[in-house]
Amino acid sequence: MNDAELAAIWTGCEPEPGDIGYSFGSIVKLLILTGQRRTEVAAMRWSSTLKPEHGTIG
Repeated sequence: MNDAELAAIWTGCEPEPGDIGYSFGSIVKLLILTGQRRTEVAAMRWSSTLKPEHGTIG
């Protein structure tokens, strides 16, 4: 994937004005930023994986 394609995907993840309901944009951005597979992200649990007090995942 080149930079232009990545930028297009990132931009496509942004919500449109007036959007309601659930969006997958945040999940797609997390996949891009971490380089993880979707099943790895889907298996994450807040209590054991995400450490917001340290600003880390893992």
